[in-house]
Amino acid sequence: MISMKNNESISSIVKDIIFMKPCIIEAMIKGYANYSALSRILYKEIKKHVKNREIKTSTLKISLIRQAEKIRKQKINTDHLVEEVVSNSTLTIIDKINVITVKHLTFRQLEILLKIFEKSRFYHFTQGIGEITIMSDHESFKEILKIIPKESMLYMLQNQSAVILTSPQKIIFTPGVIAYLTSLLAIRKINISQIISCHRDTIFIVNRKNAMDVYKILQDLIEKIKI
Repeated sequence: MISMKNNESISSIVKDIIFMKPCIIEAMIKGYANYSALSRILYKEIKKHVKNREIKTSTLKISLIRQAEKIRKQKINTDHLVEEVVSNSTLTIIDKINVITVKHLTFRQLEILLKIFEKSRFYHFTQGIGEITIMSDHESFKEILKIIPKESMLYMLQNQSAVILTSPQKIIFTPGVIAYLTSLLAIRKINISQIISCHRDTIFIVNRKNAMDVYKILQDLIEKIKI
């Protein structure tokens, strides 16, 4: 929910609203947005935040065009950086990954986990504010389940795969890379059950049935940018 003051400028309100809608931003950047239609679509939403002021769609159209010009200039400055990172990335796929989230682990359980991880072909351990998520290959997962009581388990996700994008170190300082990649998967209705960043590696955990599609989408992208 966007919080706005009644005396806030229309331009500022328009900016706040469109920046909550990535699809509109993309249409503006690519130059295929119909600003007359877009001003009519956004009119009701903007009007809710300026109840005591009159607004014309023509005013909204002008504001949208101005915002598009600013966004396009900013995007041009970062597009080549994103493409450079992606084009120099490589992909790896690891099949048969399982995920479990637990309330907590004892020190003894952690010690056993570390020994299991030493033999694992894939594992990842994430501690959140109130939960711990463990990802591992199928073989190690069987051993992990033996040391975690059922009452500690919050959630289990099986039949997953890890698609790992290894990029140049520039990815750490380049804005927009992850947003760009995840949007490509989102528009194809591919769900990412977990996403992990580890230095130069970006790990997408997805359902096994989608894993090869994800790999192909990202591989095709890398090859096309290189051309």
